[in-house]
Parts: sequence; C-alpha cells; structure tokens
Amino acid sequence: MKKIVCILIIFISFFFIDNIFSLENESISKVNNVNLKISNSNKNILLTWEKDYISNGYKIYRSDKKNGKYKKISTTKENSFINKNLKYGKTYYYKIVSYNDISFATSNIVSLKVLPNKVKGFKVVKSDTNNIKLSWNKESVSGYEIYRSTNNKSFKKIKTITRNSIVTFNNTKLKTDKTYYYKIRSYVKVNGKKIYSGFSSVISSKTLTKKEKNALARANELLKFKYSKNEFSSKLNVDSKTMNFVIKQLNIDFNKNAYDNMLLYLKICNLSKEETIKQLENYDKFTHEEVINSINKYNGEYKDGTSSLNNKYKKDLYLLGYNSIEID
Repeated sequence: MKKIVCILIIFISFFFIDNIFSLENESISKVNNVNLKISNSNKNILLTWEKDYISNGYKIYRSDKKNGKYKKISTTKENSFINKNLKYGKTYYYKIVSYNDISFATSNIVSLKVLPNKVKGFKVVKSDTNNIKLSWNKESVSGYEIYRSTNNKSFKKIKTITRNSIVTFNNTKLKTDKTYYYKIRSYVKVNGKKIYSGFSSVISSKTLTKKEKNALARANELLKFKYSKNEFSSKLNVDSKTMNFVIKQLNIDFNKNAYDNMLLYLKICNLSKEETIKQLENYDKFTHEEVINSINKYNGEYKDGTSSLNNKYKKDLYLLGYNSIEID
C-alpha cells in the first residue's frame, strides 16, 4: 500500500513540475506595436498595442519626462486606451505593462506632443483672373494661418484668421495666368501663446486668363444642353488647350451626356425591344442634334398629338436641357 502511495506522490509531483515549466515557457512577451495618435478630441491621446493572448490585462503608465517617474493611470483588459483632457503643447510619455499570474513584460517608451488637429477639407472653391477663393472645414481651435508660395518650396504667411467660425478666404490682387500654392494650419492659444497644428497638404490653383474666364462662362451656359464633345467644342469655339482646360475645370462627362440623350431618343422614337437593345449597345451615337431632329420629326408627324408628346416628355426634356425647344 505504501508503495502505491509513493508512486502516486511521485507521479503527481512530476505532473505539477511539468506544468510549471510549461507555464514558464509561455511567459508574457514584451508589449509590441504601441501606437499613439490624437483621438477625436484634440486633447485626447489614443494608445493601441498588439494583444498578448496569455495576458490577464495591461497597466498603463505615464510620465512628463522620458526618464522621469512613471505613474500608473489605468488598468485595462483591452488593447487600447484613451487618455483624456490633456494639455496642448505638452509631450506625454507612456509605457505599457502586460501581466498574468506568473510574469509581466514592459513595452518600449513612446511619446506624443498634444497639438490641435490638422485642418481638413482644405480646397480651392473658385479661381478668377486676379483672385483665388479657398475654403476648409471648421475645427475646434482659436484660429487659422494661411501660407502661400509661387514655387511650392518657399511659403510665406499671408493671412491670420482669429475666429474658428471663418472657414473661407479670398486671396485677391493676384497675377493673371499664374499658379499659386497654399497650405493651412490651425492654432489654439494657451496662456497667450499659440500652439500650432501640423500643416495641411499643399493645394494649388492657377488664376485664369480672360480667354479662359470667358470660355468657362460660355461653357456653363452650354452645359444646360447635353451636347456631345464635338458639338460642345464646335459651339464653344476655342483652341484645344482652352477646351481641355474647360473640360477639366468643370469636370464634364460627355459619356453621360450621350447616355442621357440616348434615353430620351429611345423614349421619343418608341422603338421595339430588339431595336432598343441594338441602340443601347451603341448608345454613344446619339448626339444632341439627332435628338432635336427626332423631336422635330415627331412634331411634324403627330398633327393631333403634338401636345400629348410635349406632356409625355416635358419632364425629361427639361431635365436634359431641351426646355428651350418648341414642341407644342
């Protein structure tokens, strides 16, 4: 009996020792991929890190100096943490400690300076011969600073805006037919001192020549009608360089014009299913002028039904820019 008990004790001892060594072999590794970024609020820092699946949790420590004293500010089981209500212009240092019942491991030290968010939505609203209008999204800051360059290298501050509700700026007295580059940053005031965000991406725009300005005005009128590219070019009557400038500036989609014309053409012609399929396969052949000819043709043929034709397609004609055509 004693022999059996001894054997059991030895067996159980080996079992526990083996499991202890196994646990030691699965000790926690160093916390990796710790990232910091400003959260939704300018004064919050979001910390994220790679999850260790044998950890019971994580302890977050923070210091005002890299080699200073670190104080525990939170414990979490998640692999992220938001540190809220921080101070602008101040740099915070963090380290993450992961732990379980038998061991712990510490991350490298990471840091981030609390700055206002970069300005979003910075864009050119309109260019004219001697001015360029800019706009951007409103930010929770004290104001904005706008910088300009003519070579995309050397930038000079041209405007300080002291209210965050002002989100447009019209840069006037510019040279005609010249490209200008812009960037913007926001700032907050802390004890009378400005704390700046990073700069936005650089945007650019060219002031117009008088020829380009007139072409754009004429093009906007022509866009009321769904012209093909050849028809549009013919009626605009400008050189190819100006034509390409207008198309790019107004983002004209001639394929869509052709498709819209095709839909109206098919409605007016009342084609059979087979004919409709055939024309759909070649929809880009229908030009603005062909649709007009179709309308005029049906005006002539429907001697008693021209008004019903008008009523049937009045909405389509109006939406496609044919409202100036007499079809009653």
